[in-house]
Amino acid sequence: MYLALFKGYHYAYICMTVFAVLGMYTHNVSMLAALSFYIVSFAFTIISKQKKKTLYFFLSGVVCALSYCPWLIVVMKQFSNVKKNYWANSIISSSLVIDWTYDIHFGYASGLVNYLIFIFIAIMLLIHVVKMRNCKTLNDIRKKLAPHRAEFVSVLYCGLMYVAPIITLILFTRLVYPIIATRYFYILSSLMVILLSVVISKLFDTKLFLACIVLFIVSFCINFGNVKSQLDSSDFSDMIETIKENGDDDIAFLHLHEWSLGIMMYYFPDAEHYVCDDTWCVLNTLDVFPTEVTDIGSIDNINKYSKKLFIFGDLFPDSPYELDDHFNSKDDYDVTYLGMFTEPYTYKNTWRLYYVANNAQNTDKK
Repeated sequence: MYLALFKGYHYAYICMTVFAVLGMYTHNVSMLAALSFYIVSFAFTIISKQKKKTLYFFLSGVVCALSYCPWLIVVMKQFSNVKKNYWANSIISSSLVIDWTYDIHFGYASGLVNYLIFIFIAIMLLIHVVKMRNCKTLNDIRKKLAPHRAEFVSVLYCGLMYVAPIITLILFTRLVYPIIATRYFYILSSLMVILLSVVISKLFDTKLFLACIVLFIVSFCINFGNVKSQLDSSDFSDMIETIKENGDDDIAFLHLHEWSLGIMMYYFPDAEHYVCDDTWCVLNTLDVFPTEVTDIGSIDNINKYSKKLFIFGDLFPDSPYELDDHFNSKDDYDVTYLGMFTEPYTYKNTWRLYYVANNAQNTDKK
């Protein structure tokens, strides 16, 4: 899209159209991002009075719209299902956006990369300030900046390409339906690297592909170190062994969230898995799970099904309370803390494991 706007290469418009359609069919968030790209590009070409480029962007947009029409039936059904079953999570902040776009690539560099980028930007701004030290009027400043107009326009365009999809997604969340999730912004993380490469290539007067290669290599090295560090610190397998050591022949779990339900089913497919009215799950039915799930209704009915079971503490997202607090508040249960364990690359990195035993004499086991 950058080449299409500033260079006008015909193949750039074709590539933009093809990849925009592929992106829209890959994820609905990409559809919103593509829409924002076209709006910004239209605005730039109209303001700069580039009628031919405006026409090319219009034709590209029409092709994208027509190509996406067959998928609208699926999208509308999906949206209806989402409104009925999907969680509403519209909490978002600028720090979370940065975490899932910039920091996902460069946030684990011990601050070195961030400091270097900050210093670089400060130096570039200082250079331009020094150049304008003898300017007395706005016209003088305009003349001084004229040779760098193309660079400034490119940087502004790239900045809008980063900000526009985020704004579009947030507006959709606020005005249509609150289905935003911070991980959606991860889709834009690679785009951020490419846009940052464009900015660096313009400021350093270097080739764009060289800047892209350097940034992606740096990102790969940083993420490789982060992955290795997280894998080295993971002791999730120890939790599995702890459950096996402390469980009887019949291992049972009570789940308050679909995360623990799905993960423990993988490790313990033959165990008893219970959910209650307060268990959060995005699905209407639990039949999709590979192992049978027993819905006990009220959480207090668990004593009718199992006298001993494992639970997980900490507050799961969208869960109304912590399971360990619930059973600790009951006189009929003994709650034993078995440790805290770490699992990398999940939405819940730490797991507090508890063993709950019902000490009431009249407990009936299923």
